[in-house]
Amino acid sequence: MLVKQGSSPELADIAQTGEKGLAKVLDVEPLGMAEYGKVQLQLTLAVTKPNGETFKVTV
Repeated sequence: MLVKQGSSPELADIAQTGEKGLAKVLDVEPLGMAEYGKVQLQLTLAVTKPNGETFKVTV
């Protein structure tokens, strides 16, 4: 996953430990146009860790 901003400590922990998580998209918001006609999006996710803990993050 490529994230320029909005990274959370929970996501950093998952990335560092190599845990697998599941994410559910809660919201998608267009932020405007990027290069080559692509649209930049802001996503709000509900991420569930293998231990059942869930947290929200906006990326």
